[in-house]
Amino acid sequence: GAGGSAIGMAPGATWIAAKIFPDSGSATYSKIHAAFEWALDPNGYGNTGDAPQIVNNSWGIDQFNRCWTEFQPDLALLQKAEIAVVFSAGNDGPKLSTSSSPANCSGNLSVGSTNSSGAVSAFSSRGPSACDSSQTFPSLVAPGEHIRSAGLAGGYVVVDGTSFSSPHISGLLALLREADGATPVADLEVALEKSADDLGTLGPDNNSGAGLVNGLAAYRRLAGSPHLAVYDPAPPEFDRALPFGKLGTGSSLSRSLTLRNSGGGSLTLGNLDTTALDPVFTVSKDTCSNTTLPSDLTCELVVAFAPLAVTGYSGTLTMPSNDIDQNPLTIDLTGSGIDNASPALLQYDPSNRTLAFGSVAPGSAARLVLTISNGGEKLLTISPVLASNLTAPFAIALDECSSKSLAGQESCRIEFSFSPTALQDYLDTLPISTNAGQLSLTLKGLGNHAPSQASPLTPVNGATGLDPATVTLSWQPATDSDGDTVTEKVSLSEVTIAPGVLLGAGIIQNAAIPPLLPAGLIMLAGLIACSMAWRRRPNLASLALLTAITVAGGACGGGGGGDATPPPAPSSTSSTYTAANLKAATTYNWLVISTDSHGATSESPTWQFTTR
Repeated sequence: GAGGSAIGMAPGATWIAAKIFPDSGSATYSKIHAAFEWALDPNGYGNTGDAPQIVNNSWGIDQFNRCWTEFQPDLALLQKAEIAVVFSAGNDGPKLSTSSSPANCSGNLSVGSTNSSGAVSAFSSRGPSACDSSQTFPSLVAPGEHIRSAGLAGGYVVVDGTSFSSPHISGLLALLREADGATPVADLEVALEKSADDLGTLGPDNNSGAGLVNGLAAYRRLAGSPHLAVYDPAPPEFDRALPFGKLGTGSSLSRSLTLRNSGGGSLTLGNLDTTALDPVFTVSKDTCSNTTLPSDLTCELVVAFAPLAVTGYSGTLTMPSNDIDQNPLTIDLTGSGIDNASPALLQYDPSNRTLAFGSVAPGSAARLVLTISNGGEKLLTISPVLASNLTAPFAIALDECSSKSLAGQESCRIEFSFSPTALQDYLDTLPISTNAGQLSLTLKGLGNHAPSQASPLTPVNGATGLDPATVTLSWQPATDSDGDTVTEKVSLSEVTIAPGVLLGAGIIQNAAIPPLLPAGLIMLAGLIACSMAWRRRPNLASLALLTAITVAGGACGGGGGGDATPPPAPSSTSSTYTAANLKAATTYNWLVISTDSHGATSESPTWQFTTR
């Protein structure tokens, strides 16, 4: 609290840290394995009660939509020892299929980021998990945008990144463990997910997982008490308010409220009180009054709004319950009547009516989203979207829009998947009909393997004292299993650090910050939190285009988390690029970007050198 308000999640907690990343920013697998081994027995004297209760990891392998199981045995041992394992989901959003390992490996609690409005942060990585496409990713979300934190150089900084979301969950687990030290870790994690405030569409999804963590609801669930959760379709979905927006007089619009018992004991609901409602609001469906809901069960209220005049309307729904904190439950309703409303206007994103999935390796999948919006004021009614009109490998993964009416400025989403089975081009169209016209959506994609990673060779990573007049970079070029032509570029950038940036802990806006100081394993209150930085490459200052080379064969290789073995020696097949007239006494990052003739890309690990 020295800065005027408290920071952190678990007052009085204790922690320890293992620094597995050197200042150059890339760790070897062997050091990470050693850190996990140390976490099981920090003092090295066997079973002396010093093992942590929670391991928080704010790091990951710098390749998204890949499944790396290198550390799965380590994590399994931690979990077997009743140690909770929490991972930052990553900062590669907002596109779907941007999960990273080890966060996307089974058994881990992965945490995405939300902003102060409760919406999922644009940078937060999305699912599905590359290790199990049937699982949503992340597990849940927590605050990770504009977070006030302690700075390395003293004072406070405001930071962004899922590196700050996962410690919220680790701290909350510490509080729950303090309140109840006997509950198994698996039950604690289930309580967090089952009690989270649902975001987006009802139910778990690949943007927010189970939803926004709710500490009080998780505590009530573990304590065997009921907790009344309310979901409405208008963001923020948990605010116990139902806005209808602007609606033309003489029109009617219905909205649904879902009440759920996210606690651990039975939730008893009384009779719904509508006496404070204006007559323009009517309850057309009520399965909640005078009911008892066991844990995880739901009921529904449907409210209609039919304005009679050009004016604003408001009202309140009230329902008694045995919820300790919400008796009675109150829900605020608002809406406005407008005259001469503009017609419904069909709008959509992408605006070019095309979803281009690009290159996707056969046997894997990618997902893209179509957003449909009403840019007018009268209701936009969307007809059922028929998935049968699409042919494989295109499919509808999520549909929020079919048979839905959108008020002015409202929107809905349809998520499409592309799972090619062969090396070829794919093309399909899907008609979507509304009362404001028809959208003919084009879907296209290419079954194509990306090139393997190029492998940096010289100068060795972290080299110092290089002549700034000329520095020759060399690498083993990428190969392409499809036989495509591969063009390679060198990206060379100065390492710059924005003032006040907390190094290695996430992305601060889009500052060009290298992952210099990952923080290590943190233990909270006899609990550990492995808080190494989520590694992101810095902004790239320049690209040097190299001669295209034709390569065939080989396989994707390299691990963004660093290899346990040293890089191979330069060979006669290596490629080179000479950088001239660099700045003296300056550190540079460099990597190789490989692009095949169909547009698929891969990136080598990022290496550093410093001039004299």
